Amino acid sequence: MKVQSVFRRIVKNFSRSYNFGGSELKHHVKRFSRSAWIVGLLAGLTGCGGSENQVPTDLEIRLSQDEQTWKIDNADGCGREGYQDYYSDHYIQATLVSGSGSPLGEIDVSFRLDLAGNTYSGGPVLFLYEDVNSNGVIDGADNYVSNNQSGVYVTRSDEFQGTANVLVRMVLSCTYSGTLQVYAGGQSASVDFEVELDDEAQPSTVITEDELDLVEEL
Repeated sequence: MKVQSVFRRIVKNFSRSYNFGGSELKHHVKRFSRSAWIVGLLAGLTGCGGSENQVPTDLEIRLSQDEQTWKIDNADGCGREGYQDYYSDHYIQATLVSGSGSPLGEIDVSFRLDLAGNTYSGGPVLFLYEDVNSNGVIDGADNYVSNNQSGVYVTRSDEFQGTANVLVRMVLSCTYSGTLQVYAGGQSASVDFEVELDDEAQPSTVITEDELDLVEEL
């Protein structure tokens, strides 16, 4: 209402000062109103931007852990039916802080899963889930947001604590190396995930048909 009132006064003073009337006045008012709308839109956008928290140049991303490694006995499980059923879930918390250590809230945080190209080339083995209820567990399939073959998941840091929480599901059916990349305010951090073969694992015993027949005879 205040903007409309000011606009009417400007138009009224404009017509008096320049003694416009009739269609001539309508023409100038139309041009003026169009310019005023553009200026108002730009001012509104500037105002909206000003209400957002400014990202400080000394922003730092602190992660709850920097690596997670699993050792497995059999490295040939991926690609087989049901290979994604053998897994381990890991809670990752990213905290945004300023140079002085103060938490930074309401800032976009991006998460992306990637695999090292020379370790594995099959189906997805790393899966990203959002922590919907802030309880550190995956509550259901609808919490799923991406995997190591899909896009970026973007959320915002908590208003007061500056935190953004996700869960990473590691498939443990084969060996690979991967990374969770975290981006915010022009800064980045990462968590390394690796599944490797246990060198101390006992090799599986393969019984030949002849040995099996011998056992049956005994």
